Amino acid sequence: MYGAFTLDLIGQAVPSDGGLGEVANPEGQDVIITKSVLLVQTPSAGAANINVGCGAAGADNNGLIAALAINGGITGFAYNGLNPAANARHVVWGANQVLNATGSAACTAFRGRVYIEYQRTQDEE
Repeated sequence: MYGAFTLDLIGQAVPSDGGLGEVANPEGQDVIITKSVLLVQTPSAGAANINVGCGAAGADNNGLIAALAINGGITGFAYNGLNPAANARHVVWGANQVLNATGSAACTAFRGRVYIEYQRTQDEE
């Protein structure tokens, strides 16, 4: 009932929606994302933010991470993408949706990885 995967993120000279990384739902069914963590391996040389979320391909989705700075002294830090507060809502990743990351500005030096843990919504047969 549980699954996990990683998505490698690579910076862009010209930002495009979903351009840092994008992957289709691997289960073919709705899944509940229970944990998401962004690890910054190399920061952006210039000022830039990142959005990460689930939705339409090629769109700027931000349900997991919204406008987190990816430049400056952030290398080696891991950022929790879901607020651990008691009232936080988990993200449902639709069967026909993608998970993607979008940069707000040129960020060619940026390298990172998103770690995702999820729970399937249908029983295995």
